[in-house]
Amino acid sequence: MPRSIVQRKVNKASKAQRNRWARAKILQHIEESDVYVAEDFHVKYFECVPEEHFPELDVERVTAPVETNMTGNRIVNISFSF
Repeated sequence: MPRSIVQRKVNKASKAQRNRWARAKILQHIEESDVYVAEDFHVKYFECVPEEHFPELDVERVTAPVETNMTGNRIVNISFSF
């Protein structure tokens, strides 16, 4: 069954223009707002955000004890613990 509505193609320029308008509108709302936000507010926010630890991404690094022709380079064995 054919579509009854033709989808309009949107190019990169119009997407960028919409994004610029959205950013400008947000900045305008911030300037017109009476709400005071401290300059270091984002620092306090990021200090309170808990860090996520992913144990499956821990990498164990061990240097190879064998002498090779690459004496100046460090050889590392990487093993993943799953």
